[in-house]
Amino acid sequence: MMGQSSGKDKQQLKGIKSISHSNYHSILNNSNAQTLLFVTGSNTSGQLGLPSSVQSVDGWERVKTKLEGCNEQESDYLLSNITELAVGRSHLIISTKTNQLFACGKNNYNQIGLNIPKSESSYLFRSLNEEILEAMKEAKIIERNYLLKYLNNEELIDRFLNYLFDRIHNISLIACGWFHSLIIVNDILVFGAGHSYFSQLFNAEFKPNFSYLGSRLRLIDENYLIEYSNGLQCLQKVTHLSCGTFSSSLVVNNCKVYSCGEIIGMTDETCYLKASKIFDGKKVFILQMSHTDGGIMVLTNESKLMICEQHRDVFTCVKDNVVTFCGGHMCKEYTYLQREKNSYSIHFDESTISTNHSEVTFPETVNFSEGCNFTIFGGYYSFYFSFDRKSLYKNTNGNNPEQIIGPAGITKEGKSKELSDCLAGEYFIKKVEIGCDLSVMLLTKAGISKHEIEMKMKLKKQLEELTNLSDLEIICLQ
Repeated sequence: MMGQSSGKDKQQLKGIKSISHSNYHSILNNSNAQTLLFVTGSNTSGQLGLPSSVQSVDGWERVKTKLEGCNEQESDYLLSNITELAVGRSHLIISTKTNQLFACGKNNYNQIGLNIPKSESSYLFRSLNEEILEAMKEAKIIERNYLLKYLNNEELIDRFLNYLFDRIHNISLIACGWFHSLIIVNDILVFGAGHSYFSQLFNAEFKPNFSYLGSRLRLIDENYLIEYSNGLQCLQKVTHLSCGTFSSSLVVNNCKVYSCGEIIGMTDETCYLKASKIFDGKKVFILQMSHTDGGIMVLTNESKLMICEQHRDVFTCVKDNVVTFCGGHMCKEYTYLQREKNSYSIHFDESTISTNHSEVTFPETVNFSEGCNFTIFGGYYSFYFSFDRKSLYKNTNGNNPEQIIGPAGITKEGKSKELSDCLAGEYFIKKVEIGCDLSVMLLTKAGISKHEIEMKMKLKKQLEELTNLSDLEIICLQ
């Protein structure tokens, strides 16, 4: 069954079911599909969202199968409107434009949050909405009891809680660790499921479904409610989310870092908040956050790459002049793009302060003068690099990258003509996620045109020539 709720959610589902026959075929032929999902790797536990008859995929295959509880029209519509995705060791979670959540893959620690036997994997994407909505009901009671202790205004409290907990307004962020998953709903509500033996779910008790974690972080308090009553509905917002193997971290308002699990080495709830005085959210704030098994890494608006190492409570600057970076998913390695004056270089390192870095060498055809349109995707002991969001390179264990896919075709990882054709056309690489035995790529039509890139680079060059400022902040294209 697809997750359902009242009001807007029902209207969204009604809209899905009313897809016309002509629109259905145009989606199937890619002309109206805003997103396309491609997968590669093992499907022995259903982690690719494909039927159990498919054991593995060599190369990249587009997911076209039906979602659990959906007909073909609904399935194609949802897969054509994916907004977020994340992978764990052997599981995958996606969200859609209509605020639907689906999961597939291994469930031996209930990491996909479905109340099914641990020995049972989900071979087709199954809806998580009913589970999340049920967790929101429980969370509403918890927060109501807390707020009533501090405010004598039941009408205000109920109006606030009804808005925040009765309906899914948005699926903000998703992240997965080895055997656990975190989902941010309505910008501030934190839910988790799966393995928590290292307290990577902020000390939540083990449950077969998703648990509400927000009360352990106290992101909603009486001050939040007072601001809400004054018309400020987003006083607190989770802006970044990341998982390590057995750890989790999130950032609130681009400045407050909360961490738990193996990375902090203790379970005292007072240790969740890290470095609250370093990032003020105004003068110094966090642009990117990535969780490696060696530490929590952030990139600031001052182009400083900083790390809070495992079992420590302070962030230290490890690199300057960093444009972008990404930590390895479930490993210690990270890669970053650095700018010195007008030249760019990519480096591979381990997430410790003392480790010497090594420079990554790309083929001569790669031009780093357009470094602002360079994207790094971290994986399980491997990294993917994208240029212009059209081509993809891969390196493993620090080796120099090799191109695996692009508009002109494939050089590695099997035959994937459909993916190459899409990249040669109007689709761009939006996101790549890499687990232990699977990789997932999301394509989107919402790319950056070549003209826009050229204009931005021309403007940057003119400014550099006029001001002669070597530390001019680069304009990153999202």
